[in-house]
Amino acid sequence: MCPVIRISDELYSRLESLVIGFDTPTNVIERLLNEKGIKKMPPQILKDEKLSVRPDLPASEFQKMNRIEGWAKKDRQPDVGKVVQSYLDLTDGNAGIDTETFIIELEKKKIYNGEYSKIKSNLSQMKNDNGNQHGKIFYNKRNSLVMYDAAYKEVLKFFNE
Repeated sequence: MCPVIRISDELYSRLESLVIGFDTPTNVIERLLNEKGIKKMPPQILKDEKLSVRPDLPASEFQKMNRIEGWAKKDRQPDVGKVVQSYLDLTDGNAGIDTETFIIELEKKKIYNGEYSKIKSNLSQMKNDNGNQHGKIFYNKRNSLVMYDAAYKEVLKFFNE
């Protein structure tokens, strides 16, 4: 979840006076930071050697691997495909990315309409094969999101064509 910042009514009014069109408070603050020359932090991509080894699980552990091709072709659950493509783009072959940083990047791309709760819920559905879940391709390691080795190999077949 995004952090909540409490500010005085007076400060809020000052920020409100800087609104342009349909600006959100986030847009106003970001514009002020940009004007001050404060640069955006790049995504926190994890380069920890321990994360570069994805656990191998037997094929029987992945019941929905056949969905990956449809995600890549965008004919099945297009937002799920966008999540997978974003993971590949942001990790550039690395083994993981800070989960909150990844969610923020997905919000910016308006995946699942940029709604935090929908993004988080769908990422959760990409961690197991039960019932109506999307299918197990990710797991959590510390605060990072990592793709299983078998899923990563399958994803590369279809997403890098």
